[in-house]
Amino acid sequence: MPQPGPEMPRGLEVSLPEELQPAVLEPALLVDWLAREEGRDMEEGLTDEEQKYIVDNATTLRLEFMKIVRIDNLSRLKNLSRLFLDNNFIEAISGLDSLTGLQWLDLSFNKITKIENL
Repeated sequence: MPQPGPEMPRGLEVSLPEELQPAVLEPALLVDWLAREEGRDMEEGLTDEEQKYIVDNATTLRLEFMKIVRIDNLSRLKNLSRLFLDNNFIEAISGLDSLTGLQWLDLSFNKITKIENL
């Protein structure tokens, strides 16, 4: 009969590799992706005015396959009309009530179990 192996120590922290870490829609991530969609070179930093311009004038945001777990920080995107959040890990549809001009929303291939605040 095989002997049981040593027990794993309690409290051992196991972390996922960065490419498997879930993501949250942080404001800096949004500005970065919006700037890339405009074709901006992100090697150089953006001024505060440039960031504000990009956010204020964004009409499309594509965040597919980004391992996003929650819809957050979109309230500043007042002119957003198309939002692509497909193929992520989103479980609840919420945080979209401020996007009054939204005409296209793609949340396909997520883990949605709850819809709130629409």
